[in-house]
Parts: sequence; structure tokens; C-alpha cells
Amino acid sequence: MALMSQESQTKGSNFIGLLKAVVKLHGPPARDDVIKNLSGELADAIEHETLLAMSWYPARWYAALHTAVDAALAGGPEFARTLGRTTTQDDFTKLHRLVVSMLRPETVFGQAPRIVGLYFRGGKIELLEIGPGRARVRFAGWPDFNRLVWEDLLGSIEGILDVCGAKKPTSRPVQALERADTVDIIARWT
Repeated sequence: MALMSQESQTKGSNFIGLLKAVVKLHGPPARDDVIKNLSGELADAIEHETLLAMSWYPARWYAALHTAVDAALAGGPEFARTLGRTTTQDDFTKLHRLVVSMLRPETVFGQAPRIVGLYFRGGKIELLEIGPGRARVRFAGWPDFNRLVWEDLLGSIEGILDVCGAKKPTSRPVQALERADTVDIIARWT
């Protein structure tokens, strides 16, 4: 599939992980309910399991998947955040979990552009502030993200902080998430 260069993209592993988290939290029938709310190429790719973990797909597809999850399960933004957190925590094998658990959250945030680049491409990630127990990151140029994708990202930040051993991790956007293509996120932990 040829993609326009300015279109933001996401790895197939995001779709796979999101659906696994749906099944983990709501059982296998929930996956079928989500698929019923999809259409077109995305519905075919998910139904026939042809999405490849290492391939890149339009980020608007990921937003559509989140919208389908919300329509099927009525979880809202809070559930999208839970899915992001669950997916991120499940994404680490025992070996990766051991390595990441030895890192300080500040170190992980210092690598935020590179880490996010493993899962998304098309926009920019800039570390604005880092200090003990806090970080501020700007995501700019992500027009295909909807509120649910932003909530997923917030949950993913909290999930990586959990894996790093941070206590009471929280993340919040500085501005409204509806139709935002640029968002500053503040993360805090103890």
C-alpha cells in the first residue's frame, strides 16, 4: 500500500496489541463486536488477520479502530486510556521488562522521540522539560489522531512509567484533545 508522505502512520503491532487488550479485558466476543463496527480495507485486514506487526499503516485506521472499539464497548476516553496502558505493559517480554525496569523514568523520557518512532511516524515529538518526577513532551503534526488515540497515548505513557518502577504515574494533556494535531503532555510520578 502506498501512503502519502505527509500522512501519519502507525505500526501494525499497535492494531494487534489493541485487539489483544480488548480480548484480555472483555473476552473474545468483544473482538467480533469491534469488527462489526469497521468497514473497508481496515475491516478486511483485521477480520482476515492480514495486518503485519512490522508494517506501517495509516494512523487514521488506528483512529477508526479506536472509534469501533468505543462503539462496540461504550468505554469512552477512559477505556481508550486503559487500553493504551494495558497494551504498553503487555508489549514488554520478560527480557525487555527487566531492561526497562532498570531505567529511570527520566531516562525513558529522554528517549521519547526514538521510542515513539518505533510505533508512530509522521509527526514530531519534542521533549520540553524533564526533571525528577516530571516531564513535558510535545507531539506536533499528528492530524490523524482523534481523542481516543490521544487517550491511548496517555495510557501508554503511564504504562511505560509503571514498567520503569515509577509510583503513581499520571499524564494529562495541556490542551483539549478533540481534533488536536498538536498536544503537550505533562507526566508526573513519584
